[in-house]
Amino acid sequence: MATVFPNVRGLFQQDDAPCLTADIVQEQFEEHDKEFKVLTWPPNSPDLNPIEHLWDVLDKQVRSMEAPPHNLQDLKGLLLTSWCQKPHTPSEVLWSPGLERDQSCFWRHKEELHNIRQITKGLKVTFDTSFSPNTGKKSGKVKTAYKCEYVNVGCDVDFDFSGPLVHAAAVLGYDSWLAGFQMTFDPTKSKTTRNNLAIGYRARDFQLHTHVNDGSEFGGSVYQKLSDNLETAVNLAWTAGSNNTRFGIAAKYALDSNSSVNVKVNNSSLVGVGYTQTLRPGVKLILSALVDGKSINAGGHKLGLGFELEA
Repeated sequence: MATVFPNVRGLFQQDDAPCLTADIVQEQFEEHDKEFKVLTWPPNSPDLNPIEHLWDVLDKQVRSMEAPPHNLQDLKGLLLTSWCQKPHTPSEVLWSPGLERDQSCFWRHKEELHNIRQITKGLKVTFDTSFSPNTGKKSGKVKTAYKCEYVNVGCDVDFDFSGPLVHAAAVLGYDSWLAGFQMTFDPTKSKTTRNNLAIGYRARDFQLHTHVNDGSEFGGSVYQKLSDNLETAVNLAWTAGSNNTRFGIAAKYALDSNSSVNVKVNNSSLVGVGYTQTLRPGVKLILSALVDGKSINAGGHKLGLGFELEA
């Protein structure tokens, strides 16, 4: 080691062969720790280990000698002679033409792994199973989800005796816009049993949302913050076939930083009133009432009291 690295602490490299990881070898490394440092190297990649090329160079030098070694002392002397007669530095020996192929292989595999990591980043796969001892029923579900900056996609497959079901959902987002689609497909019946589509837009003080469920229910809502204290919202929905229409309007007014009043009315003449008071950070008291405007004298009105705790 002093011959190879006369002025600095040396570097020693080997693989994880059993003869090299024996206790007596490790003790020698510890004893000469101040003279050289043992480099770690993957044990299952000898073709990419540059030390193998150094052994090959020395092996060819020794075999080319006219007088072969007859014992360990002769072998040691020939190895030292071959090393000292080699005109190249140790680094030049390690970076032999054969190693250029290994270097190319390394960078190629690194690039492939990088591409795979970029493709699978954000991908999550889950497999759930359940078994009921009482009924003997077995079920399983495979869940996959992929999420990146502008896309969130998920697909679940339920395995059951009645037949598998495929659930899929996707959300696309760009700037202030959002679009989502959800569906359920029954392979046994070869038909889609559910499909929902929604589109939304959000600004600082304004939000718009529309949706279509199963091609029969259409709806939308608008939210507007009119001032620092007043917020309003309108909701409208219509169902094809039954011509059922639902309409509602709501408002929220902040009395101060700790209390607010909520009011909502729909087309069924249901009037809701609520009061929220913040007692302390994380603790709120909520009082609410729901009045049926069509039958005020008939009763059936509702009162509510609630506490909201937030850690």
